[in-house]
Amino acid sequence: MSASSAVVAPQALAGTAGTIAGHPKRAPVKVYDSPAGEAALSAHYDEVLAALPFPTQSRFVDTRDGRAHVLVAGAEAGRALVVWHGKGFPGAHMMSLCGKLVEAGYRVYLPDEPCDAGSRSDPIPVDPANHGWGRWALDVLQGLGLTSAAPGAADAAAGTPPAPVHMGMSFGGAVTLDLMAVAPHAVGAAALIVPISVHPEFGSTKATLKMIWQLPLTWRHLRYAAMGPPVFRPGQLDGFDGPALALLAEFDIFGDGHTTATAAKKLIPGCEAHVLPMKHAPTAAQMDGCVDRVIAFLADKRLGPKI
Repeated sequence: MSASSAVVAPQALAGTAGTIAGHPKRAPVKVYDSPAGEAALSAHYDEVLAALPFPTQSRFVDTRDGRAHVLVAGAEAGRALVVWHGKGFPGAHMMSLCGKLVEAGYRVYLPDEPCDAGSRSDPIPVDPANHGWGRWALDVLQGLGLTSAAPGAADAAAGTPPAPVHMGMSFGGAVTLDLMAVAPHAVGAAALIVPISVHPEFGSTKATLKMIWQLPLTWRHLRYAAMGPPVFRPGQLDGFDGPALALLAEFDIFGDGHTTATAAKKLIPGCEAHVLPMKHAPTAAQMDGCVDRVIAFLADKRLGPKI
């Protein structure tokens, strides 16, 4: 079954940045080397989206860094589960790995992170300093009506839904962590799959150079690469007291999984960390197994799809 999506072509986004009042508009950047490269990545996005075995919807919400594009799928009455994608795997690509979440009955929200390959969010860079990614993510959640700006700000009597659960992969894991740092009330639970910015040595030049070859299409056509948050340190996430799961790669190019597991347990109170025999980019079968673990973890914490 083809996906039903109101997809906006990249050129249609030009000049449409919607910025939340009180935040100055930042200038967009030139993400692609050429119009042909942009078109190639956009076409690939469309192909993957059309091949999804379930329908999706496209939504746009305003953030302090322009408009964010969000793919939505799954049962409308299901528990909100927000997926933050890895570098080079925006929207449709990440959604193609999340079919089991939709099948389980979750209402899946998948924002396109700005300035990534094929992303349909405005090409306005997020400042990684001072928790810029976490603040951007909070804007997205507020725009979707999934959370309030601060704890207690929403009127619970008005039927405010419970805080959404989150799953972040690689770069998206760091976005999730940054959100946990600035707005722990907006994270009902966190499932992190090979998150960056946790291993103490993350960001080394050697690891970064190796990563380039994993995404040839992305790096062939992109001229701008968004930077993620710096390494998180113990104490930064002490405000978060929800359930957390970390699925780590034993042979991760950004640092061995066992060291990352130790760091994750120190960083996130009560985190359940598991080191799996895989690399940073899981195979389709390995990713399928990771999603199974996430679903089982949420069920164990009574955070299944039924609210």
